[in-house]
Amino acid sequence: MFLAGHSSSFPTLGVERLLDFYSELGFDAISLGAERYGEITDPEALGRRADRCHIPIYSMELPPLELASSAPSRRRAALDTAQRLIEFAAALSCRAVVVYPREECTRKMLVSFYRFSESIMMLEKRCGALGLILVVGVRARSLIGTTALQVRALDGIRSVNVGALYDQAALTVARAEDYRTALAALRPFIRLCYCRDTRSLGARAIWCTLGRGKIPWTEILAELKRLHYSGFLTYIHTSCQRRPIEQARREVESAVAFLRTQVGSRPPAGEQPPAPQQREDRVE
Repeated sequence: MFLAGHSSSFPTLGVERLLDFYSELGFDAISLGAERYGEITDPEALGRRADRCHIPIYSMELPPLELASSAPSRRRAALDTAQRLIEFAAALSCRAVVVYPREECTRKMLVSFYRFSESIMMLEKRCGALGLILVVGVRARSLIGTTALQVRALDGIRSVNVGALYDQAALTVARAEDYRTALAALRPFIRLCYCRDTRSLGARAIWCTLGRGKIPWTEILAELKRLHYSGFLTYIHTSCQRRPIEQARREVESAVAFLRTQVGSRPPAGEQPPAPQQREDRVE
């Protein structure tokens, strides 16, 4: 497995500085959060620089969008925004784009799911044309707030260009599925995995360094290996946002060391990360 650092972990560092900084910390790539778009004036130049630094921008998050809106104009605007950002990701030489619904879970879920799935199929065509994988994320209290809802949304989309983000911390904080249930359900769909840890299990998350919280990452990583997952683990260190940068750096170095003991040493400089894994046929 390969390791990526999420851009939100060090919000005071510019994206270009993060390329060098994350390479020094031992990451293989960067995952770009939606909060960073405004900093980038020339995505193609940044993508080339990232490749020269041997730390590509592997994935990019879209902001939560109204992809299931009942208002046609709002849904069309969300699709236009998503397609524009997908092209932005392609210019950065990304391999995957993460998408979240903005809508909350309501009684009209069935109709919302239909609209969301229809939007995903429309975006999938653009991603496929640009060589990108579209990854559906989970977001607490939203239309896709649990693993079961992720699977429900993805099950009807028969495309190798669409998959799921596995984010156990989001599930744990929302008191949704445990890791065994989540991984068993998501196995045919997983394209990307987010790694973060928390000391609390309720809505008021107390984030901490990976391996020091309530989430059993040793067991989760062992299960991912058993399932032959060989893609990216994206580490998000939320508490960095409230720490002096040197203290945050030490905490992230500790997390990277923990992950390396679980998944293996860093690959040689210049070795290309794999494309997101192809989706398996679902076996009932």
